[in-house]
Amino acid sequence: MDLPDELLHEVLRRVPPRRLAACRRVCRNWRDAIDGRGLVLEHLAPGPLRGIFVNFSYNKRHGFFSRAATPPIDGSLGFLPNTSRAWREWNRHCNISDHCNGLILFRNGRATYVCNPWTRRWAKLPWPAAGFPHGRQHLVFDPTLSVHYRVMCFPGVPKRPSPPVYPPPAKKPRGRYSLVTWNSTYVENLPLSLRESYEQEVESMGSMEWPPYSYAVQMFSSATGQWEDRHFVRQGDAVTTVAGMWSNPQLVSGVHGRHTGVCWQGAFYIVRFDGFIMRFSLLEDKYVTIKTPTLAHKLASHTNDYGCHITPYLYLGKSKQGLYLTAHGGYELRIWIMHGVSESCHMPEWELKHQVDFKPSFSRFYTSNNTGKEVESWILDISEEGLNDRVDQGWDSGDDSIIDTEGGTGNNLQGETKKCYGVHLLGYHPYKEIIFLGNRYNGFAYYLGSSKLQYLGKLYPARDTLLIMNSDITSFTYTPCKDDLLPAQNDR
Repeated sequence: MDLPDELLHEVLRRVPPRRLAACRRVCRNWRDAIDGRGLVLEHLAPGPLRGIFVNFSYNKRHGFFSRAATPPIDGSLGFLPNTSRAWREWNRHCNISDHCNGLILFRNGRATYVCNPWTRRWAKLPWPAAGFPHGRQHLVFDPTLSVHYRVMCFPGVPKRPSPPVYPPPAKKPRGRYSLVTWNSTYVENLPLSLRESYEQEVESMGSMEWPPYSYAVQMFSSATGQWEDRHFVRQGDAVTTVAGMWSNPQLVSGVHGRHTGVCWQGAFYIVRFDGFIMRFSLLEDKYVTIKTPTLAHKLASHTNDYGCHITPYLYLGKSKQGLYLTAHGGYELRIWIMHGVSESCHMPEWELKHQVDFKPSFSRFYTSNNTGKEVESWILDISEEGLNDRVDQGWDSGDDSIIDTEGGTGNNLQGETKKCYGVHLLGYHPYKEIIFLGNRYNGFAYYLGSSKLQYLGKLYPARDTLLIMNSDITSFTYTPCKDDLLPAQNDR
């Protein structure tokens, strides 16, 4: 017999979430009853900020920068297969590729995993029949839409065709780098038939719209357990042509996106290296392109005092008021909030929220006459360094007693205050207007409302301090998901 809605709701909410998810597959009526009340999704909603995963590209490993957590989170992802340091030293590709609402996409050699550090569950992705495509992989998990996750690979701008090799080599070149070096003079000296054929190929490819009307994305779905080709249809006009992207001054000058992706209000947003944002509707297989503010591309690239080129880039993050676009170069940040984007409105309003040059502030921080030691409320957790036994020093993002850089204390970097390192943008606090930054050896929180910095702790591995000026890091703010539909392995 049918139960009253109130009684049915009370019965279903007492069923454990993993069994509740299994009940969804019994029949359509059961699925509608469960989904209509959001009973599974409420267990999958991301929790509070617990830390920041940081990739250190120069030593093929990552760390987890956070306060002490109870229960502790295995930031080293040691529950995954083959995650020892010896394996990483041998393996060329071993890092965190993405994070989305509590799930982690981790690449380990030829293997790719989706895992949940909170539950210690994981799933190994199957190898696509055609091999992994070229392009940036993103993890898409929106518990407001589905209990399942997706891994999507977004291809970039097609490369300009290489000219034919002339005269043909006696033997086929071997090795990865056995390619012909060419320039405009080389092309001009090709035989007429080869040159015309090559120029026609370049013109044909260059005349294509970019991004294309039908944008092919290779996608893995946990619902089917398979890879498939999905085609998203563009709404509105193309931004440019492929040839236009080849000559794009943003690409030539090095202004690019950090390939960040954000789930927001039923859509997935990515900022591209080609200087614009793409919004994908996951339910309707449609996408639109969003132009970024002109001022976002005006930051100049420069070289630091160690001769390392610091390239400006765009970063898209999610925080208190929605989506925040940040133009970042050296010590400078410019921050906009995006308003008014929906399925029916593709042209957002950009509100310039904040702009700052951190160099004077950091200079004051490092040159203070006070030689006392700052309280390290956050610690970098790397499994080989024995930092798992940690004490919570009580960092509170709502505390107004923040270290002002004008009165900051000194540390072991005195004597190098004239060196220009630039600053790493680690990410946004998901619920408060706070940006996390890395500078030299240290991590900081920057409050947009008060324009003040708070010292958090040592960000870089102690034995790698000589490499920080050459480091290229990527980072992901982590909000745990306390349940999931991943296979039950290493459960808490």
